[in-house]
Amino acid sequence: MLLFLLYFVGETYSIWLALLRQNNLFVLNFYPIGGIALIGYMYALNFDSRALKRLLLYSAGLFSCLCIALFEWNSVSSPALFVYKTYIIFVVLLHFNKIISDLRVRNILVHTLFWVNAGLIMYASGTMFISLFSDTIFNPAIVDDDTFDKYWNINNILFIILTILTSIGIWFSKYDRENLL
Repeated sequence: MLLFLLYFVGETYSIWLALLRQNNLFVLNFYPIGGIALIGYMYALNFDSRALKRLLLYSAGLFSCLCIALFEWNSVSSPALFVYKTYIIFVVLLHFNKIISDLRVRNILVHTLFWVNAGLIMYASGTMFISLFSDTIFNPAIVDDDTFDKYWNINNILFIILTILTSIGIWFSKYDRENLL
């Protein structure tokens, strides 16, 4: 829920800046920093191994620092968005590996984090190349409005899919106690 609150506050602030006719592209550069911190902490809580918890938290700190170093105030930081998507894929695959190796989940389709993982992996992998080329996509001198709209809509559709799959996961959370072995 905190991740979606981060996006809500960011989008609201971005709209407010747009209404004031100010540059709001830098707001997109805050998402990787907050997203990495939240996702890293959330997934670290789900690991039993101290080594894996440390790995997740240290890598979250490292990736967040990298995003801070790549931060740009006048435009979208493509490298920071790429680092964010890479971190999401790393964490989700690590958690899928945990689910498979522990064999503690009776029915994976009723497991909360399966749905959250599915949404995150679809969002991160689907928007990774958009984030790689965001310097070009967000530049109106290079890309026309129709092309920008297509990529922006793909990004939004994948975010809606993430939201729907996360909602399904939250709905299944009522079965988590009975679903674990």
